[in-house]
Amino acid sequence: MLGGGGATGHGFHAGVLAALADEVGFRADDAQVLVGTSAGAMVSVLVRAGLSAADLYTRACGEAPSAQARELMARLGPAPLRVEPPHLGRGGPASPARLIAAGLRPWNARIGTVAAAAIPEGGVSSETAREEHWRGK
Repeated sequence: MLGGGGATGHGFHAGVLAALADEVGFRADDAQVLVGTSAGAMVSVLVRAGLSAADLYTRACGEAPSAQARELMARLGPAPLRVEPPHLGRGGPASPARLIAAGLRPWNARIGTVAAAAIPEGGVSSETAREEHWRGK
């Protein structure tokens, strides 16, 4: 069962399924039942259509997929494979613009969004941890 989460959920599922395939040999396409909600449903459909976990991951990272994935994408078209987050239009999660937007429309504000907008943006890249993970350190 794969959950929702939009572009973030899609990327999360791609990473988890790729890691499970690499680390323990679990292949999602071998599962008897694979279902999901929202982004998880889209990932489930893509896996059932023949996209491997590795190709889901490389696609989510913006890297070139395999020849098999390119062939599948040509048949499916671009819409089901879009993983880019929608344009927020009011700045990123940690931004004064989001705080102002919440202040102007408090009835639409979510506490998590307000909290994220109020804290400073992170300055430490997680790229090193990602690279070390995939090199097996």
